[in-house]
Amino acid sequence: MSIKKFLVGGIVGGIALFLLGYLFYGVVFASYLESVTTKQAPAVMRPMEELYFPGLIVGNLISGFLIAFVFLKAKTSTLGSGLITGAILGFLMSAGVDCTIYGTTYMFKLKGLIADVGISTMMMAIAGAIIAPVMAKMK
Repeated sequence: MSIKKFLVGGIVGGIALFLLGYLFYGVVFASYLESVTTKQAPAVMRPMEELYFPGLIVGNLISGFLIAFVFLKAKTSTLGSGLITGAILGFLMSAGVDCTIYGTTYMFKLKGLIADVGISTMMMAIAGAIIAPVMAKMK
């Protein structure tokens, strides 16, 4: 395994996911996601000015490194294959976590679960489409 490709892919992926998270969760779908939060968990989301950025940065980097690791093992190297593999990873990861959260908490309604899985799948697909060509260009 190429450590250089893994590190660069993970960092690029982490940055892409961080920016996509802001765009999707903070701007595009923010009000919708607020509407599908249950009454039992009204204060689950932190306001934008109270976000804990070290946690966001570490979480996004870890996700970026996961994608880079899978891409190295699967020899994913094109924009298209990165998009598809990223979407599959995003769907499986978010569906697993969100179904568990839905089954054990009152955090969101079923519509919230479906929306979050869709958003996460889109984010990972886009990040995968960015990471794969970047890693493929490296020697």
